[in-house]
Amino acid sequence: MVEIPLYQKDEDKLLIKQVVQAVLASDNSDTINNFVGELIDDVTLEENEDRCEAFCDRYDLGEWFNEAMLINEIDIIEELNGIFIRKREDEREAAEERWALEEIRQGNGS
Repeated sequence: MVEIPLYQKDEDKLLIKQVVQAVLASDNSDTINNFVGELIDDVTLEENEDRCEAFCDRYDLGEWFNEAMLINEIDIIEELNGIFIRKREDEREAAEERWALEEIRQGNGS
């Protein structure tokens, strides 16, 4: 196996995480959460390797990306959960802003 320098591995890991985030950019938090549930509940996907492959298959990322995730020790459940939490927070903040704007509009219309 080829030894990858640590600095390069960190850069590769960051790039892979950015690709995962970009792929999920149009998905809402519920979609991501449901997918995490599917990956966890599917008894045939016991190992991270199987879950990474299922992720790559779902989003048509190919075998090369799956291998890159495994080489760089990306835990797909951990990554998806992190993205889910950030998206859920963003969605909550957006809903609060909409609610506050609606309250202002209703107050001005009275």
